[in-house]
Amino acid sequence: MPRLQLNFSHFFIFVCTVLFFLGSALTIRAEPAKSVRLVDLTHSFDQTTIYWPTSKSFRMEIIQRGKTEGGYWYEANNISAAEHGGTHM
Repeated sequence: MPRLQLNFSHFFIFVCTVLFFLGSALTIRAEPAKSVRLVDLTHSFDQTTIYWPTSKSFRMEIIQRGKTEGGYWYEANNISAAEHGGTHM
C-alpha cells in the first residue's frame, strides 16, 4: 500500500482550513436586541402607484369574483404593471 505523502503546501492548506473554521465558530455570536424599532416601508400597489411617464400603469382585470355553482367563493384576477413602477422613491 503506498504511503500518503504530505508536502508543505498540503499541510499549509490543512492548517489554514482548520484555523478558518475554528475562528468562525468562536466569533459567531448573536447579540440580543436591546430595543426593537420597526419601520413600515410598505407602499400601495394599485391604480395610485407612480410609474415612469412612458410606461403603462397598474391594471387589474377581474376574471371571476363571487360564489361558484357549488357555493364556494372564488376570485381570480389578471394583474399587469410596468417593471419600474412603484419600486423607486
